[in-house]
Amino acid sequence: MKKIFTIFSIFLLVVGLYCPTLAEVSSLSAPAGNKVTKATSSATETTPIYNIQYVETPASNDSSLLVGQTVTVSGIVTGYVKASSYSKYYVQEETGSWHGIYVYDNKSGATLSVGDQVNVTGSIAEYFGLTELMATSVEVTSSGNTLPEPVKITSALTEAKKAF
Repeated sequence: MKKIFTIFSIFLLVVGLYCPTLAEVSSLSAPAGNKVTKATSSATETTPIYNIQYVETPASNDSSLLVGQTVTVSGIVTGYVKASSYSKYYVQEETGSWHGIYVYDNKSGATLSVGDQVNVTGSIAEYFGLTELMATSVEVTSSGNTLPEPVKITSALTEAKKAF
């Protein structure tokens, strides 16, 4: 029955009649070895980046189930670019698929460095097929942290080129 409810909920979400609660999103099944959880910190409740990024069928719809919701994430800045009126950066909570997020920040005015541990609050959006966090505030909790291990990404095209 739970699976039928989830499928019906996804249908309603797609047609714009339904927005899932965080409890419903957290109850979705995850691939083996990963557990969708809701973490908390002493000051601010945080949403794991995994919960924002994970979708069951990315080939057919890779939009986050949390689009439009305001969340706070915690992670390490792994890439950072500052422009005149905005900054853009990547925050990663751990190594592995679904554990990083792109942040577009034209509100906080924060200057960051790669290796900063941050708490970022903002709303989840989809922009040209990319899930992003549109930051409204950023708190640096520590600096000089070790970056998560990089993950090698391959595609069918990469594998096909190796055959020649």
